[in-house]
Amino acid sequence: MLSPKTVLSLLKIGVGPSSSHTVGPMVMGSLFVHDLEASGKMQDVDRVQITLYGSLSLTGVGHLTDVAVILGLSGKVPEKVTTAEIEQTIQRVEASGQLVLNNKHYLLFNRKNDIIFSKEFLSEHENALTITASDAQENVILEKTYFSIGGGFVVEKEQYKLCAEEEQPMMIEYDFQSTKELLQLCEKEKVSIDEIVRLRDSAFISCEEISAYLAEIWQVMQAAIMEGISAKNRDKVLPGGLHLKRRAPSLFQRLTDDNIPKDDFTSSDWLAVFAIAVNEESAAGHRVVTAPTNGSCGIIPAVLAYYGKYHKELEKEDIEKFLLTACAIGYLYRRNASISGAEAGCQAEIGASSSMAAAGLCALMGGTVPQIFSAAEIAMEHHLGMTCDPVGGLVQIPCIERNAFGANKAVMAARMAMQRDSSPVVSLDDVIETMYKTGKDMDRRYRETSQGGLAVQIKCPACQ
Repeated sequence: MLSPKTVLSLLKIGVGPSSSHTVGPMVMGSLFVHDLEASGKMQDVDRVQITLYGSLSLTGVGHLTDVAVILGLSGKVPEKVTTAEIEQTIQRVEASGQLVLNNKHYLLFNRKNDIIFSKEFLSEHENALTITASDAQENVILEKTYFSIGGGFVVEKEQYKLCAEEEQPMMIEYDFQSTKELLQLCEKEKVSIDEIVRLRDSAFISCEEISAYLAEIWQVMQAAIMEGISAKNRDKVLPGGLHLKRRAPSLFQRLTDDNIPKDDFTSSDWLAVFAIAVNEESAAGHRVVTAPTNGSCGIIPAVLAYYGKYHKELEKEDIEKFLLTACAIGYLYRRNASISGAEAGCQAEIGASSSMAAAGLCALMGGTVPQIFSAAEIAMEHHLGMTCDPVGGLVQIPCIERNAFGANKAVMAARMAMQRDSSPVVSLDDVIETMYKTGKDMDRRYRETSQGGLAVQIKCPACQ
């Protein structure tokens, strides 16, 4: 796994439906059992309890948070676990009433009693989880509280203060905190944004490893598109209680039907089908790339696939330039604002991903560094204020369609930036700060709690 200090860690391989509510909690469980084993006291553990707080609790069932923690405690990690392993592990726990910590230590486990969905919000962050391991005399052996801060990134409570202070310059060569600093680096080194990211992250991994990682990321993105549009999924219904039928296979069939006339809107339709295909894969709990979240995982692959279909066949250099440029923009959101829907609403997920994709596309279109920043700014500016109100706590409505709109907005933003002949009034730094302040001002009901908006307007008795 990449160091969280890398810019590239914005893109990580995992499983759906959520990065902060599924990938993050699985990582938490994995970290906990490794710390428990390192303490030398795993064999003394008689009981493990998990308490979910805030958004992790309120939408935890729909986001499979309880399943994710069990998988993590069982020794599974998001980037390697398969759909079959997920099903087998949970079935085994349910059937036997036993949890095998890190696949080594057996103990009794009752999912209904040992996972507590608390209505409390912890003061530090909206996504919180506590894991407690006790012996037979109910003495606490190890207890950890974690925060899932978006995009699959997690931090222990003890380290959260240090994480919040990361606004201070890190002692990493070629690091940047703002678009102003990034522009200065590009001008000083006479290189593009993607090259700055490559230079920066080479402090952690080699240039060869960066290329290999990006190739794997694009491979997984492409696989998600192909699986999402596969005819075998045409009549399948997404899990969770909404009985939402997959749409991408039928949309793809219509687009490739020779009897259907092609018009000026066809390119937008392809963007939509690519984005919907990936997000339906995520909603089904399958393998996707967090980009920068799972709720928004369809936008970046859709825009890159669109470029490859309508402009030129993608080469290694195109893929790397697009993804590295997108990551630079995502890094600014993660560092100076948030990529968590629970913290700042859907603008922090769909908006950030659209902004990243717009920057990447603008770079491929030959945009200058200021034009790339402008493309990213335009995309986010027109997502400001977007609420996160998942119906039934599921990453389906309105999330899947929002990926299609986010992809189309990214393309429009890049085109507008390339055609601009005047300096923008609003900078990317301005819009990032505005997004974060807007998210903090937003009523908590509209920040991934399923207590407001469509989530209460549309009833789903079978969801929770």
